[in-house]
Amino acid sequence: MLVTDKLSIIAGVLIPALIAVAGDDMQDTITTMAAWAIIIAVVSGIGFRLVTAPYFIWREDREKIRGLEELLADSSLKRRQFFEERFLEERAILAKSLAPYVTDWEKLNELPDEGVFLVRQQLYPMAAIFLGDQIFREYWGHFIQGVHWAHAGLKKMKELSESGAAIPKRLKSRTMYDGLRSRFAAEALIRILTEDVTHAEWYAKVINDVNDAAELDGVEMNVTPMQIIAEIDSQLQSDSEEEKP
Repeated sequence: MLVTDKLSIIAGVLIPALIAVAGDDMQDTITTMAAWAIIIAVVSGIGFRLVTAPYFIWREDREKIRGLEELLADSSLKRRQFFEERFLEERAILAKSLAPYVTDWEKLNELPDEGVFLVRQQLYPMAAIFLGDQIFREYWGHFIQGVHWAHAGLKKMKELSESGAAIPKRLKSRTMYDGLRSRFAAEALIRILTEDVTHAEWYAKVINDVNDAAELDGVEMNVTPMQIIAEIDSQLQSDSEEEKP
């Protein structure tokens, strides 16, 4: 109801009552009492309304705010559900793409000369959205480095084998070490993608075990495979020159 309508109703009741009270001709006690009753009721109603107005305004505003909060919460929930569903799909795709590097050692042998660059080209677009996570980024770095170094070692071993040259143990052991590091890093990535809460504890343990075994086996962990390969090439070249008449 409009405010003007309310005022019209009040005026329609209040004005006759005031006239009846103030008029000289209205001496009837019952009429006068009724008029005063009307005046008191109207004035009391107005007074009550003025006193309670802030409360009703607050209650109405609170209901509006609550409705807006529910609308925002619903929108946020839908948006969060959309991204969660999208992330779950992206997680599954990347985890499946990483699986061969865990289960198939020959996967590294099958890589062309581009090696790690090809792996990056294939997997990085899928991994990029997760690299904001520090632990994921650490696993990813270990995986890429392991693939790069293991592939370089495998490539050199194949080259030596085809040329009939002996494959030094230091190259074999280092290549195996880098291959294991890439494999376990890939598995750690899969674990974090599939929300295995034990991934950090598991990865720390297996890497410690690998490092301990490598140390016992005499693996040269303080130099890069590239340095080992360069030294082998230098030694082969030196031997070749000595064999010349």
